[in-house]
Amino acid sequence: MSKKIYIIAVLIIILIGFSIFEVNYAKNTITNLQSELVELKSAIGTQIDDDNINTESISLQAEESQAYWNQRESILCLIFNHNDMKEIGKEITQIISYLEQQDLQEAFVHTDLAIQQVTTLTHLIQFNIQNIL
Repeated sequence: MSKKIYIIAVLIIILIGFSIFEVNYAKNTITNLQSELVELKSAIGTQIDDDNINTESISLQAEESQAYWNQRESILCLIFNHNDMKEIGKEITQIISYLEQQDLQEAFVHTDLAIQQVTTLTHLIQFNIQNIL
């Protein structure tokens, strides 16, 4: 009898540990992506007012954000609804496309949309009773 209780206790501890890991992984990923997108938005904003449009460095920054997101998205899709994740990837792709066309206004707007989607995602990953049920 005590062996069964021991096994159940170990399984519960493993599940709690995995839950803590996944929440921390998701929070770190979202926080890092949000920081990158805010920096990207700031860089685009400064270029909008500039007469010499140079989108190369901003495009590289956007591509780095996309690479980071693509790397982490597959793991986050195991934990959370993949439809929410897909929208963020679409926005980052659109940002890169608008930067290639040197349409900074649209790139700025889509960067803002991506930031809002990431912010919404942070609400979905928070540990609360509604997410458990």
